[in-house]
Amino acid sequence: MQTVQVTEDFCIPIPKAIVEKYNFSPHFEVVLEEMEDGILIKKVSRQEIGNRIIQLLKEGLSEADIETIHQERKSDRCF
Repeated sequence: MQTVQVTEDFCIPIPKAIVEKYNFSPHFEVVLEEMEDGILIKKVSRQEIGNRIIQLLKEGLSEADIETIHQERKSDRCF
């Protein structure tokens, strides 16, 4: 078991060996799950990330009708 120290700006540095073993990258999200004897750090599943994206889309488009969405798709182009 490795021990790390919380920094002054409240960060928890992850040892390089663990970063490499579990393929963490910058801005990678983890879940902190409280347990009786400590905290468990878990990777965020791809399905959970997908579910959040779907929920954001549903909230953002909840008041738009399908015709408006189709019209906006036709006119909204990146150049």
